[in-house]
Amino acid sequence: MLLIDKQLQNKLKYFAWCMRESLKFDTSCPACRCLHTRSLKRKKIVTALYECTTCGLRFRVPKDNLSTNMAFYQENYLDGVSGNMPSDAELNKFLTTGDTGQPPHWGGNYHPYILVLKASGLGDGACVLDFGASWGYGSYQLQEAGFKVMAYEISQPRARYAFEKLGINIITDLYHPPNSIDCFFSAHVMEHLPDPNIIWKSTLSALKPSGLFVAFVPNGDPIIKNLHGSKRYQKTWGLLHPLLITSWHLRYMASRYGFDANLYSSPYQLNDIKNRKDGDLSGIELCIIARRK
Repeated sequence: MLLIDKQLQNKLKYFAWCMRESLKFDTSCPACRCLHTRSLKRKKIVTALYECTTCGLRFRVPKDNLSTNMAFYQENYLDGVSGNMPSDAELNKFLTTGDTGQPPHWGGNYHPYILVLKASGLGDGACVLDFGASWGYGSYQLQEAGFKVMAYEISQPRARYAFEKLGINIITDLYHPPNSIDCFFSAHVMEHLPDPNIIWKSTLSALKPSGLFVAFVPNGDPIIKNLHGSKRYQKTWGLLHPLLITSWHLRYMASRYGFDANLYSSPYQLNDIKNRKDGDLSGIELCIIARRK
């Protein structure tokens, strides 16, 4: 009951915030700052989905800013298992069974992501920086798979939980990690950011020259709307997801920051990843694997 009340409060606060912010009507692109954007879809009267005609990012208007985004994720964020820190009993059950019963991006079994990382050439003992680690269960699984893991989480309560309950090595400075990074990793984090440059700038700063950038995001390509229906597609942006990431946008940002990128979608074909060959992009989740040029 308390969870339902908190979710309702969040929605009411979000609606009121949208009402206030809609008066500013800033439709510039959060990523490349381009003014040439176009409206694609309205939702709940006070929000709209826009697309940048330069970089391909799709984004919610009104847009988030860094301060409101950070404040929201301290206490108000609720989304599947990843957004809710489990009790000790629940945690013991997860660690015993190895599964939360949720998809990987909601704090479930990271096995598909681990297979992708290993197919991309990441070996045992490689140092992985888990960006947006929530309460640490994904980081824990990466650690159990043989990687050396550091984690960054914007929510202080979740970061503290990850450190105290799971022993995750939490860092607070993305740009100067204590060790060189072989892989900058994120799973369903980019779509939560007010500005996707945050993740690319921190990757560029933290990653060793031979390292990998690997990120998973909901597939924002128009083909998903055609294949799975408009209703499902429109659910992928809103309160929790101010950004809707397209393959066009991922390629643009990779090139902008000096990376060569290969793109894939679920279910992942590991041979394509091993051979650095682009995959099919019609699945509901996108994956980018990028290397410095």
